[in-house]
Amino acid sequence: MDSRRNRGGENGRTKQVEAARSCRIARVAACFKKTTDEFHALQVTQRPTFLIENAIGDCAVLSGVARVEPLAAAIDSLVADQAVHDSWKAHFGGPPLK
Repeated sequence: MDSRRNRGGENGRTKQVEAARSCRIARVAACFKKTTDEFHALQVTQRPTFLIENAIGDCAVLSGVARVEPLAAAIDSLVADQAVHDSWKAHFGGPPLK
């Protein structure tokens, strides 16, 4: 009797594991599709391509860049712009609400 319960339990557990894997695979596939669509929307023709954004919406797209110096310069610029924005907001407040 116990062996039947174990088999049934294992079978049910196997089905749950497979269902979880299937769900996880579907979520990953959806994520891949979304980011692939976003990449194609950039309409870039060279690889590698980097899209770098800061919290205030500034962005830099570097396509075909294979050296670290241009990437570092773009990141430094976006970080500096973000710091200026944060400082302004701390002193004078954010934009008016609509």
